[in-house]
Amino acid sequence: MASAPSFETALSLARRDVGNVAAVASVAVRAIDERREEDGLALVDQALRHAPRTQALLHVRGLLYRTLGETDRAVAALDEAAAAGPVTARLAQARAHVALEAGLPAAALHEEARRLAPLDMATALGHAAALAAEGGDGEADALLADILRQNPVWLEGHAALARARQAAGRTDQLAAIDAAIGGTPGEFALWQLKIAIQHRAREYGAEARTLAEARQRFGESQALVAAAAMLSTELGDAGAADAAFARIDPFAETALMVHWLRHQVRQGRPERVVAQAPRLIARADVNDAWPYLSIAMRMTNDARIGWLEDVPRFVRVFDLGFSPAELNGLATCLRSLHLARAQPLDQSVRGGTQTDGPLFQRMDAPIRALRARIETAIADYVASLPDPIEGHPLLGRIPRRPRFIGSWSVRLTGGGFHDSHLHPYGWLSSAFYVAVPDAPAGSEEGFLTLGEPQEILGTGLPPYRTIAPRPGQLVLFPSTMWHGTRPFGSGERLTAAFDVG
Repeated sequence: MASAPSFETALSLARRDVGNVAAVASVAVRAIDERREEDGLALVDQALRHAPRTQALLHVRGLLYRTLGETDRAVAALDEAAAAGPVTARLAQARAHVALEAGLPAAALHEEARRLAPLDMATALGHAAALAAEGGDGEADALLADILRQNPVWLEGHAALARARQAAGRTDQLAAIDAAIGGTPGEFALWQLKIAIQHRAREYGAEARTLAEARQRFGESQALVAAAAMLSTELGDAGAADAAFARIDPFAETALMVHWLRHQVRQGRPERVVAQAPRLIARADVNDAWPYLSIAMRMTNDARIGWLEDVPRFVRVFDLGFSPAELNGLATCLRSLHLARAQPLDQSVRGGTQTDGPLFQRMDAPIRALRARIETAIADYVASLPDPIEGHPLLGRIPRRPRFIGSWSVRLTGGGFHDSHLHPYGWLSSAFYVAVPDAPAGSEEGFLTLGEPQEILGTGLPPYRTIAPRPGQLVLFPSTMWHGTRPFGSGERLTAAFDVG
């Protein structure tokens, strides 16, 4: 079978035949995967001059602008596409999705999209998110709960409802899952999801009870042995974890591998982690392993740790030059987005809230101004890096066009902090300080910590660096580096953060 032509070849062919709408649209969509959005836009604009108001081209133009973060243009292009002819299900879904990301009213658009594609569950999730964003927590909950009563094995819906109820400060996060299990007790996937949610929420006692019930019903399946291994790791039960890991391949999937690494570190066996370094580095999910390799290298005085985490070069602090008035405006904008009433179900936030949806896709003027200055800082950071090094988690995969792959705001109040954690899906991570509490003289209350593993791992390793937060300050660091914050006594700590990939 002949291989597909290279992107350059496909682009060249499409440029010579811009009247072929299907080919132009296909190449333009491919440009998103190739991170060649500007080339895709130029091609679409050329085709639109040949055939103005062509719905498929306007649709793709909107998708390209969305990927570039030019949300206002994305919204305009998709609206123009809708005006050019009957709205298809895919176009309706794109309009609803982009409007939600932009911070515009999107519930009605999601209703239209669901009418055109009633079985599309991703659109149903978007509809619930849009309702919640417009102040309809109860409506969003009722929507998901109703669909789950009709489709009790909709796993994504159960997970979304559990997260939403946690954020709303409710205590019945798993009620819908329990009802589904009660109605379909033989549906193993529901038990797995319940165990996973309890694990992420660190409800280990409840997880142990669910796991025991599942074992009684389903026996000692490989999946339940793996769940037992992961639970025993977090409980610090060395004997049970060793026994469980001995019965399975601990490298069979990412979550299991991470827990095996955590177990070895927690039990003071870093040499076992280092011994697996070649195997771990060869994996596609090596970013999940690097943080534990870094711990093991530090614990065994492995000389490669300096190569892996060159803090003086890889951690940078920028003053983005915001005035107090600009920061106050940004703070007001961000506070309005913190609709949750409790910490998220499966994030590092303790004693605070986190916004939902991609923050930097919003059209609010203060957020757009922040994004623009951050993009300048990222370009400066990338330009300052040394030459690429194959296999290095930071220097080995410097993106040709850095892209935000996640952005959000966190608001912590007295006693709040971030548990030390990682962002394995990112390349570069961050903290931008909008408002911070006053720290007592000589204390590190509210400080950012870099390189300090989670306390539960018991390594005793100190942070590489602690950084005092300052309003208007941006900190950039590798996504595979452990990072967290110290608790603080009182006040508000308001930040914006993002991952670049």
